[in-house]
Amino acid sequence: MHNEDQEGGFVSHLAELRKRLIFSFVFLIIFFIGCYVFAEHLYGFLVEPYAKAVRDDGIERRLIFTALQETFLTYLKVSFFAAFFCNMSIYTHANLEIYCTRFV
Repeated sequence: MHNEDQEGGFVSHLAELRKRLIFSFVFLIIFFIGCYVFAEHLYGFLVEPYAKAVRDDGIERRLIFTALQETFLTYLKVSFFAAFFCNMSIYTHANLEIYCTRFV
């Protein structure tokens, strides 16, 4: 009987983990779409310190994309990392909720 209780507890934990992973993945996709809308602004924000540093250098420098798909892929990467950063609050909340209900 004790073994069945442990197995039922294990399965319920797996079901809760699946629910939380699906929830987090859905929010990652939502944040990714939202960040992709503002990808050009995010990229400009990230490049701004470099632009300020080389502006007073006296040498004409600029960032270029050498292939056709690089602009698209760069904006995808920036959007994904920004979405992951925004989604960390959901991951942290889920982990704290698990910790507080289990161990405290």
